[in-house]
Amino acid sequence: PDAKWGPATVAAVETWQAEHGLDVDGKVGPSTFAAIEAAAKPGAIRHVSAWVRRASLAKADEAVAFCQANRIERLDVVVNDFAATFEDAPFKTFSRASIVRFCKAATDAGIAVHLMSWIIPGAQFIDGAAETLIGLAQETGASSLQWDAEEAWIQTDGLPHDQAAERLAQAFAPLTIPMGVNGIAYAPPAPLRPLAKICEYVVPQCYATAKNGRK
Repeated sequence: PDAKWGPATVAAVETWQAEHGLDVDGKVGPSTFAAIEAAAKPGAIRHVSAWVRRASLAKADEAVAFCQANRIERLDVVVNDFAATFEDAPFKTFSRASIVRFCKAATDAGIAVHLMSWIIPGAQFIDGAAETLIGLAQETGASSLQWDAEEAWIQTDGLPHDQAAERLAQAFAPLTIPMGVNGIAYAPPAPLRPLAKICEYVVPQCYATAKNGRK
């Protein structure tokens, strides 16, 4: 941002016009302005993202090619899995080398990378997460760090959620990128609130599945 209508701004307008099927002239005339307003309306889909789980970390080139072919502009790289852990546990990730290698392939292709970790309301877990993830975020060039507040956060009999969130905020104070949190929409909101208060964004998590017979 420099408040000037320079070559970079003209190029950005031209790119946006081309991506939205408009006449490319580098000017924000009535049709372009109307299209920008429409895209900015609440509920308008501006970016499509995908989760990257463990199986995809070893297939960086294949995953990146898929994203490019399907205009996926953001990847949330899941760095661990504590789905079956309901106690304060040592923090760990999948292969750090695989995570770093995958993130580099994605960012080199112009795809924004965000790291995502499960979260447990325990001192051991939170302190270990800070020791690992602050450095990993810097090494991967991640745009944000997102906490997946599923059953491990909701059901673990650890620190009270407000105390755990406060400890998390203190442990990650050196982090230079935003933190976010996601939670399943049908879960009770109370455990999520303390995390939402310390994070810059919240993602409601909803699933469509064929397993329950619903469409």
